[in-house]
Amino acid sequence: MVKQMKIYVVGGGMGREDLLTDYAKGIIHSSDIVLTTDRLFENLAVSHPNKKKMKISEMDAFLLSACKTDQTVCIIASGDVGFFSIAKSIQEKWSNMCEVEFVSGISSLQYFTSKLQRSYDDIKIISLHGRNKSVVPYVCYNKTVFCLTGSNKSADQIIRELVESGLEDVFVSIGENLSSDRERIVSAAAKELLGVEFDSLSVMLIDNENYTNSNLVLRDDNFIRAKTPMTKQCVRTVSLDMLCPMPQDVVYDVGAGTGSVSVCLAMRVSESVVYAIEKDTAALDLIRQNRKKHGTYNIKVAEGSAPEILKELPAPDKVFIGGSKGNLKEIVLLCMEKNPNVVLVVNAVTLETLAQAVETFKELEMGYEVVCLNVAKADQLGSYNLMKSENPVYIIRGEKQ
Repeated sequence: MVKQMKIYVVGGGMGREDLLTDYAKGIIHSSDIVLTTDRLFENLAVSHPNKKKMKISEMDAFLLSACKTDQTVCIIASGDVGFFSIAKSIQEKWSNMCEVEFVSGISSLQYFTSKLQRSYDDIKIISLHGRNKSVVPYVCYNKTVFCLTGSNKSADQIIRELVESGLEDVFVSIGENLSSDRERIVSAAAKELLGVEFDSLSVMLIDNENYTNSNLVLRDDNFIRAKTPMTKQCVRTVSLDMLCPMPQDVVYDVGAGTGSVSVCLAMRVSESVVYAIEKDTAALDLIRQNRKKHGTYNIKVAEGSAPEILKELPAPDKVFIGGSKGNLKEIVLLCMEKNPNVVLVVNAVTLETLAQAVETFKELEMGYEVVCLNVAKADQLGSYNLMKSENPVYIIRGEKQ
C-alpha cells in the first residue's frame, strides 16, 4: 500500500489556545508534525514534541520532503481557514498528492465584530495585506467595510488616504493585537484619528452613512454644470456600455469637462480608480464639485494636458476620450504602450474627429466599431410636445484585434 501524507490546516484564530475548538486541539495534539509561523509559534501556547517554526515560503519544501510518508502534518494558520488564509494555496498545491482537511477557526472579523457588538451579515470584506489597492472605492459604495491591514498598508496609512480623498467624516473602528494582553480598540471619525499610529496587526471597520449607490442612473440635471460643455445622458450611457468598464478596471477620462462621465465611470469601477484628465481651471473645479456631490471619491483629478499628463499615471484598462485637443493619435499610442490590450472609446461631434479616430485605429491595426447616435427629446410648448433633436454624436470603440 502506498504511503500517503495527510495535511490538516487548522485555523489558529488570533493566537490564543482557549479560542481553539476542542476538535482543533485534538488534531494538533494527534498530528506527527505541527508547523506554524513565527507569531503563532510564540503566541499560541500549544505544546507538541515536534512543533516547528517556519515561514510560509518554506512550507512547500518541507511538505515535499514529507509527502512520501504516511505522517500527518498539521499547519496552524492565523485566523480562519476560509478567510484570506494560506489554506487555499495549500489545497491547490497539495490536494492532488495527499489528503487535505480544513479545520475552521475564529476569524478576526468574527472576534472584532463581537467586541463591537455588531453583526457582519451586511459588511463588505476586503484585505489590503500584501495587496496594492485602495480602500477608498469600497468605502464610497458600501455602508460598512471590514479591512485587514498589513505592513504595506497600515491602519494609519489608510486613515490618511481616507482623509485626503475627502472621506474624513466616515466612522472608523480599529482593533490591534486582538485577543492579546496588548489588545486595543479605538473608534472615531477618520479625521480624528489622523496621525495616530497603530500596530501592523490591525483590522478596521469603516462606516459610511453617506455611501453612494453605485447602481443609480444619473440624469443631466443631477450634475453641476455652469458653462462647461457636458456629455449628455444618452451619449454617456451608450459610451459607457461600449467601453464596458469592470469593477476592478483602471480607467482614464481624457478631457473630463464637468466630470459627468468620470462620476458615472467611478460608480462602475467600484473597486478601482478613475483618473479625470483636464487642464481647464473652471472644469477642474466642476469635477471636484461633482465628485463631492455624488460621493465618488475614487475619482483622482489629474490636472494637465494629454498625452503628457498620462505618462505619470498607472496603465489603464479602459480609456474614454471626450476631448483630445487634436492629440488623439498621440493619446491612443501612449495608452497602448502602457497596455496593449487597452479598450478605448472616443466621442466625436465633428466628421474630422470621426475620420481621425477611424484612421488612427486602422493605422494601429486595431479593431473598431462606430455608432452614430441621434437623439431627440420632447420640448413642451403650451399643451403640445415638440420633438427637438440634439446634434448627432459618433461613438468609436477601438481595441486590439
